[in-house]
Amino acid sequence: MRGDIERFIPLARALLGGADFDDGQLRSLLADLQAADVPQSYALEAVRTEAGAHLRRFVTAAIVDDNDVTRGTIDTFRARVALLEIPDAVSTEMLVRLERGHRLTEVRRGHLPTAPPSEVILDSDERCHLHVSCHYERQLTRRVSALAGDLLFTSTKLRFVGYGDGWELSWHKILNVDADADRAIEVVATQRRGTGRYYLHDAEYVATVGRTLARMAKRQLVGRPDTIDTAAVPQHVKSAVYQRDSGRCCECGARSYLEFDHVIPRSKGGATSVNNLQLLCRRCNLRKGDRL
Repeated sequence: MRGDIERFIPLARALLGGADFDDGQLRSLLADLQAADVPQSYALEAVRTEAGAHLRRFVTAAIVDDNDVTRGTIDTFRARVALLEIPDAVSTEMLVRLERGHRLTEVRRGHLPTAPPSEVILDSDERCHLHVSCHYERQLTRRVSALAGDLLFTSTKLRFVGYGDGWELSWHKILNVDADADRAIEVVATQRRGTGRYYLHDAEYVATVGRTLARMAKRQLVGRPDTIDTAAVPQHVKSAVYQRDSGRCCECGARSYLEFDHVIPRSKGGATSVNNLQLLCRRCNLRKGDRL
């Protein structure tokens, strides 16, 4: 039995460490052990560290491409956890990250949340999608303008209801909504009033809802959500690119809000391949745009 395990370990480690993991190859190795009367659980315990590292890379690569964390991605993860016999204590946190990624994906595809009615009177054609407490700040010439209040994202506009002040902006006047930090979103509009940082809980989720509403208002998001082309990157390509770029933006070195970028844009014939993809943070990717 010892000889069988010694042959299994390097093969399994090479498989788990590679960018193109094949469930069938691992099943074949485990079947060979079973034929030799070697307990599967005993063999998998010998590569537990490598199995955990493989799953962490799988999850990280999946959520980097924030256009495409599908239910199928989660099903693949669950199947791999079962195959590798990973304990819940190890896999639960990773599954939570994937579920959150899927939630963000659904918002980007147009499946927006709904918020309970508030004391704010909405127009007859308005629906409230998000209602959160926040702290607004804008840098003026000689001071910082600060105000606490409530931020509402509706189907037609951004509304801020502060204590003693407030404003509303139609989505057509909003140029960008981005997560500036873990606890703030940055709104850039065509007017000063409303432009600034809003400090709140779960900035990434709030910014995602805001960007989607702005796109929908400008008719940049069309068709049924389940038919939108998300330019999905195959999982083995994601893993290879992520490992090659060490999980950092190729321009500024950032580790957060990463996206897969086509070096030669798809609109100019660029392929979705390892050699034509790189990791960029959202800010650098927006700056690069559709340029070579």
